[in-house]
Amino acid sequence: MYIVLAQRLEANSGYLDQLFKIYHYPSKYKNQIHEGDFFIYYQYDLKNSGTRCYFGSGEIGAIEQGNDNTYYANLTNCNEFNYKVPVYLEEIGYVEKYTPTPQETLVTPAWRNSIRVITEDAYNFIIQKGTLNLS
Repeated sequence: MYIVLAQRLEANSGYLDQLFKIYHYPSKYKNQIHEGDFFIYYQYDLKNSGTRCYFGSGEIGAIEQGNDNTYYANLTNCNEFNYKVPVYLEEIGYVEKYTPTPQETLVTPAWRNSIRVITEDAYNFIIQKGTLNLS
């Protein structure tokens, strides 16, 4: 499966994330993230929407349950992108909704969800933009 992992910038979220190493998340997402999933990192700041972008990728390793009904996903094969990928591109709309065939991509992603499922096409498009900065 292909997913987006959100990283909040502006404040202490209360989670014990370690960029490109560990993703700490609440139990409500336990069925949306699995060992072997491929992820894209998304960053945001609730006070500054101009900071929203995709900035890296990797794979979900072993997942462990914490003592406080939260989970810790170990992140493997991680790479920071050469270029930050904006969440919206004029020519295609929201990149999280990308498909190679024309269709509605103006549907807004569920920004408030820390973990979001995306298609393989969207995953590959974001990876390509982040590593090659193709226009």
